[in-house]
Amino acid sequence: MTLSNVVNVGGGAHNTLWNHIKADVTGLTFRAARPEVNAARGAALAAGIAVGAVDLQENGWFAADYLGSRAFVPDSTSHDAYAPYRANYAALVEQLLPVYQTLQRLRQVEPARRAKP
Repeated sequence: MTLSNVVNVGGGAHNTLWNHIKADVTGLTFRAARPEVNAARGAALAAGIAVGAVDLQENGWFAADYLGSRAFVPDSTSHDAYAPYRANYAALVEQLLPVYQTLQRLRQVEPARRAKP
């Protein structure tokens, strides 16, 4: 699956500057859902897609009924300017992955230790 568009939900979805930055950094087109589509509804839709209960190809109503009219298309010059920062961030996340995995294991062990008298 190739991602080309992102639909934002919730309060931050209507911040023009933030949407332009996200589009420029990722190289993807961002659209804001209409204000009545809140984060909970967006999370429910994402969960439905993840478990196969919702197929967006068959449920075109979502786009027609819930998407706002404004699209934030990436600017190629800005995308190129952000590219080294995005690459640096990706490398940092990769290097920190073992640290995050260790922290996750520690969180799983700690509750068991507290339960013992």
